[in-house]
Amino acid sequence: MARSSIPISQITEAEPASPGGGLGARQRFALFDLGLRPFYLLAAWWSTLSILAWGLAAAGVLPLPVATNWHAHEMLFGFTAAVIVGFLLTAVGNWTGRDTASGTRLAALSALWIIARIAGLGGPGWFSAGANAVFFLASSLELLRVMMPGGKAKNLLFPAALVVMGAVSTVWNLEPERAYAMARIGMGAIVVVVIVMSGRVIPGFTRANLQRPDIVNTAWVERGLLVAAIAMFALDALQFDQRLVTPIAIAGAVLALARSLRWKPWATRSIALLWMLHVAHAWLFVWFALRALAGLGLVAGNAMALHALTVGLIGGICLAMMMRTARGHTGRAVIASRWDVAAFCWLMIAALARVGAPLFPAHYLTIMAVSGILWALAFGIFALAYLPILALDKVRQR
Repeated sequence: MARSSIPISQITEAEPASPGGGLGARQRFALFDLGLRPFYLLAAWWSTLSILAWGLAAAGVLPLPVATNWHAHEMLFGFTAAVIVGFLLTAVGNWTGRDTASGTRLAALSALWIIARIAGLGGPGWFSAGANAVFFLASSLELLRVMMPGGKAKNLLFPAALVVMGAVSTVWNLEPERAYAMARIGMGAIVVVVIVMSGRVIPGFTRANLQRPDIVNTAWVERGLLVAAIAMFALDALQFDQRLVTPIAIAGAVLALARSLRWKPWATRSIALLWMLHVAHAWLFVWFALRALAGLGLVAGNAMALHALTVGLIGGICLAMMMRTARGHTGRAVIASRWDVAAFCWLMIAALARVGAPLFPAHYLTIMAVSGILWALAFGIFALAYLPILALDKVRQR
């Protein structure tokens, strides 16, 4: 399997060139050639189906166990985990120049993820706990196998985050009464990964595409964002007084805004797969700002902030990165199709609707349903449009 040696943060809109196609080309099955191929598809299909199933369960149509807790668990440890694992299994190969799981090993990892999802349908318990723990442990060990020989210590954050997610999922399933605290710790691990990875890829992509060497990170801003996010999730997990979170949230909002402005998002308006990343990243500022406003009593509760984080930031970053890296690593031009743009816009409308729903209590359930449908539509478009791109590849006939 050929793998690009270009670091993922330096891939441009035209990289890499298509390895096949044209006259005399045929399709071959390539689903297990590269980590992002199966895991992006699994993430998209599961995200689409599970959000619809959750809505039906909430309406009493499907007998899913503890619908809200199942929904939260699967969004974190099913959908988001699949995107992260798929991305890392691809990116780590670029960082180290060594091959990550492919073929039988990659198929086995994918099977472990599927078994964990099936186990969760029976509700919390030892089977679901064990299945998720095995998946996260196997994924982290695969990353370590590639990263350890001569790898950079800072990259060990990623397998460590997977270990944390596995531990959190295990506790959640064995002790469902601790779901609140485990959800906060799990989200904390995911947000740390999102902050670190967005700090690498968004300015890198922007700098390369715009030929602007001045688009760089500021070290103290990057460290400050991580500290603020970790502190907020720690306080949430321990259920400390909201007033303690407020000054941290204010500081985080200022840092997130400074970070975004440093990257000059307005200059990316003509490159869809670039401005999508900037728009998704803007939800980091919204999350911090809404938490601060909630602490000051200016908005009711933290539900608005929670969904700015999960639907806007995490969902948006996942979809934008899935589209961009799927195209780049399968030899397509890294240019958004009309369906890509439509899917991302539907997702952003879903985020706005879900965040704003508490402002309209009389229509809350309707708005929530619309948001869920739009989410399913966005990831459903990806699941269908990228099925042939990720499952198949073109090879030239001899």
